[in-house]
Amino acid sequence: MAELDPGRWSAADDELVRGALATLRRDVEALELADVRFVKARGAARRRRTVLGAAAAAAAAVLVVGYVGFSGLGGHPSSLRPAVSTSRSSTTSTTSATTPADAGVPLPVPGDLPVSAEWQRALGITETVVIADSKESEGGAVMDCANVGRPGTLTHGQSVNAESSGLQADQRVYENPSTAAADRAADAVVSQLLTCSSGEAPVKPPKVSVVADSAWPKVFSGIGPASTEWFVVTHSGSKVGIVTIVEPGEAGMHRWTVSQVQDIGAVAQRRLGGDLGGAMPTRPSTVAVDEQMPVAGTRPLLPSSLFVAASQWATPGVSGGDGTHAVTTDFEGGAQIHECDVDTAMDMTSSAGRFGIVTVADEVDGTILGRQRVRLTASAGAARAEADRIAHGIATCGSRVPHVTVTQDPAHPGLFKVVGAEPGAPKAVGWLGVSVHEGTPAAVSTLYLRSQTSQGYAELDWLLSLARQK
Repeated sequence: MAELDPGRWSAADDELVRGALATLRRDVEALELADVRFVKARGAARRRRTVLGAAAAAAAAVLVVGYVGFSGLGGHPSSLRPAVSTSRSSTTSTTSATTPADAGVPLPVPGDLPVSAEWQRALGITETVVIADSKESEGGAVMDCANVGRPGTLTHGQSVNAESSGLQADQRVYENPSTAAADRAADAVVSQLLTCSSGEAPVKPPKVSVVADSAWPKVFSGIGPASTEWFVVTHSGSKVGIVTIVEPGEAGMHRWTVSQVQDIGAVAQRRLGGDLGGAMPTRPSTVAVDEQMPVAGTRPLLPSSLFVAASQWATPGVSGGDGTHAVTTDFEGGAQIHECDVDTAMDMTSSAGRFGIVTVADEVDGTILGRQRVRLTASAGAARAEADRIAHGIATCGSRVPHVTVTQDPAHPGLFKVVGAEPGAPKAVGWLGVSVHEGTPAAVSTLYLRSQTSQGYAELDWLLSLARQK
């Protein structure tokens, strides 16, 4: 292009540059924003790969944009409280936090892999632990030991991250055709770990030593020039599991204690065997309380007493146990809180009535956890009709919105699981529920819960039970 010589720059050159910029702008504007937890988890994993000398692979990776499809979920940056730091000194080899006596007992939540609250209990941290599905290609069976083969067929793989605490981990479950085959695969993983090699990677592999191997789970410590790690191998029946924990801070310095790693290993082992016997952490009161919160909507604004208090969203399944608060968000006149939501009224018409929206966020990382809309209609009959209309609209969302699957809870009418699965993007799971208030019969609550929890129906049903009391 004229060799960057201003004297030779032509109108054609100018038009070429303008066209390229216009194309870039259209591409950027068409790009949907990924879930903030997914982005943070991916960022932590990439930083780890950079430290381990895999920068070339990370540079080639394409940023996966999660299918969100949830209108207006961004909170006002100024309204979010500063993140609460739970990080500890990287110069110590142990953590000062204590863990509960039942940290090695799984919670009664289905699944073969430890859940967020179990990681929090075992490692003694209060920050939300972000768990995201990952693929085998993202690091292999054990990322830093290229010689460790796959002990079966991968059935579930997840990344585990808590940014402020420096937690970065992977957990995977593999299935084998028989118990005998799984026995051989598990023993092979142990032997391969103890002879850990990095293959073609330019960084030396960690030196792996035995910590506990008298029974499953078996725990190993890995210390290398660029990282310090824990490896946990679990085995039950035809299944083999691998948990890898990368230590934050200086190489060669363990922050998590052997006892803490054994706790998460015990949970992983019991889950692999289907032994779920612990008690869920205590929820807030089942009695709805009032709380002063910012309400968005048409004026005159609805009172915040009609909404579920933001503090009552602080449950293990919704916020990972973090504190929660209501945040002020931009309001552009629309009532819709999710792409599958059919309440799109723009103003206070006689047929639509008044509405208000409360947005709830995690106090630790500012993540938007969900929204509740209350619409105040003219009568109890109008409220019932509106609730039925919204429920029908959510149930039939898949026929209107591409790549969306809606499943209704058979035990609780009005509760729905919505999964976005756009090709090439990770699944985004959300939960929608609608109910008429009992305390204010002319009011209808529609509640959107943005969560990957397997207990979404239960969490949503509980929040709606609080809404009905209003």
